[in-house]
Amino acid sequence: MYNRLTLQLLAAIAAFFVLPLFRASAHDQAENSIQILVTYDYPDATGYINSSGINDRGDVAGYFLQPSGHFRGFVRFADGSFSPPIVAPNDTMGITYATDINGAPTVCGESYDSRNDAYHGFLVTDRVFTLFDIEGSGSTTVAGINASGHFVGDFGPDASTGQGYIDVDGVISTFSIPEATSTIATAINGFDMVVGNYTLASDIYVHGFFRGAAGELTYPIDFPGSIQTGMRGINNHRVAVGTYTDSNFVTHGFIFKPPATFLSFTYPGASYTTLGGINDRGLICGDYRDSVSIRHGFIGRIR
Repeated sequence: MYNRLTLQLLAAIAAFFVLPLFRASAHDQAENSIQILVTYDYPDATGYINSSGINDRGDVAGYFLQPSGHFRGFVRFADGSFSPPIVAPNDTMGITYATDINGAPTVCGESYDSRNDAYHGFLVTDRVFTLFDIEGSGSTTVAGINASGHFVGDFGPDASTGQGYIDVDGVISTFSIPEATSTIATAINGFDMVVGNYTLASDIYVHGFFRGAAGELTYPIDFPGSIQTGMRGINNHRVAVGTYTDSNFVTHGFIFKPPATFLSFTYPGASYTTLGGINDRGLICGDYRDSVSIRHGFIGRIR
């Protein structure tokens, strides 16, 4: 599963498509699929940033590493300014991730408790936190939020195994990919369509999935020729973004355009590229690692 720790270390749609459409051929790839608009680093970050979600204004939510060794959430506003570090009130271990942002703006995310190997979710609006844990679970993430405030993530006994869920106005629906050891929902659009990732007991690698508004599941979603694929964002035009690892174990970003096009993207000169979110204006947030392994954020536009 692409949980926050996996992404640190490494870094759709059944109602509309049929499964073979996700098996696009490699000739659909295009390295110039994104026009870079701006790159950025959080002030005082120590060479690591993760840009996790972007709203329609162009505000980006993510997290960065402080000199103290703590992970903190942030918002980069559309005017180029940054929020103060976001620290969840239940963060006792120095690990708070901001994972997505809507137009309110409400930021969602989670803090990590290493003593119990568990996450605890939160939503924050105007610096007011609402903590969120699914009743009876040891660990809960909040990974994506839409304009209506509906949100998704995963829950389970600990941080490494879980089921996906969607919260629509307080009504929680849970789901899992059949035979998956872990399922996490990572993003939700305005029609309550969800993308996410899963792993199987027989396969250590990550695969993507799509959940339609009626609950139907389409899987696996794998970038052509990849050894693993992680879905990280979806907009109201049903365009999805994510990251994949090729057969040389190099990580790239990708765009999925219906009905059957995968576009690869590698930041020029980068050794590692991820795409974290996409809005309805075609703006995408992501990150890349430069030649000296410093990780920077960027905003681009689909060409």
